[in-house]
Amino acid sequence: MTATTETLTPAQIAQSLRNPMFATRDTLEDAFEYFFMVAKAVNDADRAAMLTATGVVLNTIADLLEPTQAQEG
Repeated sequence: MTATTETLTPAQIAQSLRNPMFATRDTLEDAFEYFFMVAKAVNDADRAAMLTATGVVLNTIADLLEPTQAQEG
């Protein structure tokens, strides 16, 4: 994945994030349920770091998607 400040299309964002080594879930809710199940299995200190890093990634994805939503609307 390459970091960039340019405005990306949703397809470009998906392509930059997709990793064929990992599975997917049918819904975002299912994916989060799986994530929290795994997070509960690690010790408290590692869980906090895991949740923080994941939150940063999700906020970054949201920031990348927001401009594309404004362009589409």
